[in-house]
Amino acid sequence: ARTLTVATAGATMSQSSQHVITITNVRTPSSIVGANQVRATTQDSAGRTIDTTTSMATDAIAAGALVSAELDASTDTPGFLHEAIVTFTTAGQVQAGGKIVLVLPHLPDTGRGWRFQSPSVTFTAPSSGAPSASASFNSSLRTLTLTTANATMAQATQHAITISNVHTPSSIVDATTMQAMVLDSTDKSIDATSDMVVDQIAAGSFTGASSFDTGTDTPGVKDTATLSFTPTGTIHVGGSIEIVMPALTGLQSPWSFETPSASWTTPSADAATAESTTWDAGTRTLTIVVATNDVVMGAAQVIEIANARTPSSIVNASTVIVTSKDSRGKVIDGPTPMATDAITAGAISGSPRFDTATDTPGFKDSATVSFTTAGQVQAGGFVQLVMPDLSAGSALQSEWGFEVPAVSYAAPTSGAPSAIAFF
Repeated sequence: ARTLTVATAGATMSQSSQHVITITNVRTPSSIVGANQVRATTQDSAGRTIDTTTSMATDAIAAGALVSAELDASTDTPGFLHEAIVTFTTAGQVQAGGKIVLVLPHLPDTGRGWRFQSPSVTFTAPSSGAPSASASFNSSLRTLTLTTANATMAQATQHAITISNVHTPSSIVDATTMQAMVLDSTDKSIDATSDMVVDQIAAGSFTGASSFDTGTDTPGVKDTATLSFTPTGTIHVGGSIEIVMPALTGLQSPWSFETPSASWTTPSADAATAESTTWDAGTRTLTIVVATNDVVMGAAQVIEIANARTPSSIVNASTVIVTSKDSRGKVIDGPTPMATDAITAGAISGSPRFDTATDTPGFKDSATVSFTTAGQVQAGGFVQLVMPDLSAGSALQSEWGFEVPAVSYAAPTSGAPSAIAFF
């Protein structure tokens, strides 16, 4: 056993001479081994010993190098469940029962790193003679192990393996490298690399019907706003949705939220809830922190936000900027602009009247103005009354007038402003 016999012919091997023999098709052991000794013996044609040694040195068999090694996700955006392709070229052959071990990158700045959910494995290269394989993932060690069967992975051959149900990291990460090892069935090393390339994971974008729609599109109204979008990447519990409202100039007050709250109306089942909904007026940012259920990739979302206040006066249609982030505050999707409605003038209602106390000509008395506002009028705002133009087609000596007018509110009975008047 373990014996190679070389039978000579045609000439004599001289005494006291160095001989060098090249032997083809030698297969090294299936994994790394230390330097060792070969017992070598020369024999005559009768098989009897001439010379012998037990110290013919062998080299150590060290791990080969996997080359052109890459982990390539089919979609390079965060929080996406799809497939990835692992490619590399073997140095040594890997017999059936051998293993491919991938140690995924350590990503401490993301909420969740690379993960696998019941992965399956298919060899797509070489096109023939490739093995089958099963996969198992140890999340605590960030290690995916592929165990081969039914065929040998050939030496010096490019292999491509498609792995299903791969979760990309929960937020953006830079391109990096990872460790990959090929082991024999006894878990001893054949080939290895610490430089398997992993692509950058870049921000996705919101898709589908994306908008920020106010319930009432007139100024100064506190009502419900509706945010609609479809995420490309999953927003896990603890992640957030940030809405940056438009920067507006030349008006008394911009968009705002007064003790806001958020609730999901779509999807109808297993929707997320809001752990918190907070408004930062300084950065014009509303932040909704996700609770209860993940916001699932590719699923339309509709969120109603209570107590949204429209700007203090009319503004053109604009955009809000929406970004989703993971629990570490790193971007998943966005920033993506979403349309807002134009804020147009509301209608004064409630049977508006200008009612004089004395309805005879030339009489100075009080008048009562009554109306119902659509939007709030903040302190410093105005109520402007343009009196009828009586100059055309009449011979009046004087029209409506106000002589040092003073103003007081009779309604509402509490919380009404003070005011001055000028004509």
